[in-house]
Amino acid sequence: MARRWSKRRMLLPLAVLAGVIAFLPTQLGGHAGYVRTWGISMEPMFHAGDLGVIRAARGYNVGDVVAYRNDLGIIVLHRIIGIDGDRFVFKGDNNHFLDEDHPRSDRLIGRLWFRIPKGGRALAWLQQPLHLSALIGALAGAGGASRTLGSRRRAGEDRTSAKTRGRGRNG
Repeated sequence: MARRWSKRRMLLPLAVLAGVIAFLPTQLGGHAGYVRTWGISMEPMFHAGDLGVIRAARGYNVGDVVAYRNDLGIIVLHRIIGIDGDRFVFKGDNNHFLDEDHPRSDRLIGRLWFRIPKGGRALAWLQQPLHLSALIGALAGAGGASRTLGSRRRAGEDRTSAKTRGRGRNG
């Protein structure tokens, strides 16, 4: 017998797919970038260990918090405080000085989309091979367990429905 899909069952995979597309890293063909913060230059907005989720923009304006690659190849997440010709002037919110680099738009990675407090710490934890493999194993085990429970539940429902079908209305 064909299994009917409820609206709920159909919406969940679509919501998961939309989330994966929205948060897929640029390295995997997505549109989101992730920047872990290390210092105090963006306090009080950012603290060490926070995670900034960034997305490329068509244009950048004064006041935007933007990630860019500096002359040493380090990714910096600071605020644009000025535009000088084709170069952007950056400063950390907690700094009393301007950034030395004044990059052109080709070195800008993306504008801050949102911040996840302490998310950089969680990301660093996941980047350790032992932790990542343990998480994958736990997710695989949870998926197998839910599949087993679901098939048991369906088997139980089939037996119950077979019993009630034979009884009729008053049975």
